[in-house]
Amino acid sequence: MPKINVYLPGDLAAEVRALQLPVSAICQAALRDAIEAAPHSRLPSSGCPPLSPHVASTVDLARSAAARRGSKSVETEDLLQGLLDEDESLVLRGVEKLGITRQRIQAALDDRVVTYVSKHNTDNDQALQSERPELSEGAQQALDQASREAQEEGNVTVNTANLLWSLATAESGLSKIVLEDIGFTTVVNPKVLGLIEIGVRYSPGRTGGQAAVLAELSRVSERIAALERRLDRNHQGT
Repeated sequence: MPKINVYLPGDLAAEVRALQLPVSAICQAALRDAIEAAPHSRLPSSGCPPLSPHVASTVDLARSAAARRGSKSVETEDLLQGLLDEDESLVLRGVEKLGITRQRIQAALDDRVVTYVSKHNTDNDQALQSERPELSEGAQQALDQASREAQEEGNVTVNTANLLWSLATAESGLSKIVLEDIGFTTVVNPKVLGLIEIGVRYSPGRTGGQAAVLAELSRVSERIAALERRLDRNHQGT
């Protein structure tokens, strides 16, 4: 992931270290707010929102993921791997609160991708790792869908929530299957992702918004738990 140096006065740096503040996450949130506040005239002439720094980094990491498995093209499962490798997504951290952890996604992804590669790779595929994989039609469609969702939501950039839901509903590649394996869409929907995305934009001094988001996520978790208990009782009664 590209790095940007942040220079701080000595006294401020000392306070940041003493409080063990997550500098990267705070800087990313501040930069995200700045991008969101930028004039619409800065958008591409096509009118499509640009990728957020997180999503742009995810695409670069997806190319690396595709190269590691010896693929000429970046598929939707590579974009999902890129999201995990990016490792700075606050949206994924929010999803973890609902039981969809990075570890579960990674395990399901490893299972599906290893199985797929073992059936389809040839001895010559390892040579492809030195090439730069390009986006497949399916991966491009997933990004286009994420862009359309961002436009519909009035976002200035395509954010992680837009991309994650697009991958969960993609008709090409393995991302949809991987996320179905762990019950992603039974727990998460666009509204939940939107709430998480809004929540991560609030600074520590604006706890009211965070509290509302956490309360909504708590209600979602309670409803899911109630459904699971009901299913367990029905199963025991049969």
